[in-house]
Amino acid sequence: MDEQKENDNNNNNNNIINKIKEKVLKYFKENDLEDLMNYGSDLDEGLYHLTTLYQEILNEIPIKYQYIYTEDGLSDGKYVTTINFGDEDEIKVDTSAWNGIDIVKDNIIAIYERSTELKTFKKKKQLEIQKSIKYMYEVFNKLMSLKFFGGQSYLCNLLEGDNDDNNV
Repeated sequence: MDEQKENDNNNNNNNIINKIKEKVLKYFKENDLEDLMNYGSDLDEGLYHLTTLYQEILNEIPIKYQYIYTEDGLSDGKYVTTINFGDEDEIKVDTSAWNGIDIVKDNIIAIYERSTELKTFKKKKQLEIQKSIKYMYEVFNKLMSLKFFGGQSYLCNLLEGDNDDNNV
């Protein structure tokens, strides 16, 4: 069953990556682009904004994010776009004015992979929290049901990790 689930996940990832390639190609064709020479940071006047490019493509895939912004990089024609997923989770991608479709496609795939990693991490964290709450609830119920005699030794064993019910 795990193998089937893994195959389904791989097929889904391949479908998403193909969709990313398709959407990036569509964007470049619709905007008659060969490179990003007419694109810049959010503060650049007279240029299209890389933020808008990434937003339009991500919205079509769809990849969920909180916000996107682009700022100037270390030198002319170089930019850093930050995609924030909330809770201080983000990815930064480098884009240069002379980049073409392949770099944008690779950046979108990296964004997708990061968003997938974050979803998986959050699900695992949520399961850990649920398990901890369940365990604390069980401990609380056992503590509440303790008999006065012998209860202290049971509590000590429980706190030390020996939660064998035969110790009461």
